[in-house]
Amino acid sequence: IQITFSNLMSMYVKFNKGRSALLKKIRNRFEYIKSFPRLYNLATLFHRELATIYQITEIITTNWDDFFERECGSISIVTDKDFAFWDTPGRKVYKIHGSINNIGSIVATTEDYKECNKKLQTGVIGSYLKLLLTTKVILFVGYSFSDEDFNKIYNFLIVIIL
Repeated sequence: IQITFSNLMSMYVKFNKGRSALLKKIRNRFEYIKSFPRLYNLATLFHRELATIYQITEIITTNWDDFFERECGSISIVTDKDFAFWDTPGRKVYKIHGSINNIGSIVATTEDYKECNKKLQTGVIGSYLKLLLTTKVILFVGYSFSDEDFNKIYNFLIVIIL
């Protein structure tokens, strides 16, 4: 039996002390990584390498960590209100599953994914991501193509393009 990440997180919320317990556990995990320099350095190795490639100005991630912001100097765009910074010079990181720096924005449970999918279908960030996916060369790194939200957008675009 294969269980999706979002279903597992929903089960955690249901059988533990709710969403706040899940968010605290996630936050504690990132604090743990930051507390050990060697672990943090390993976790951010890719980000530091990417920081040296100045031509990369837009990053799309489903990761919650703030490594792109810390190591690449990226401006974090998490909500539609953040999109006001889309044309600011410098790197931007579009965090479609939220950010550890905005704990309420984290997309983890099945319910979160459904809400995120609605926002991506109708919101400003989702529209901009569709534009990027249809007009830019996209490099997928460390990505398994199993993300529920991304696959819905990608499949939507494939139907439009074909």
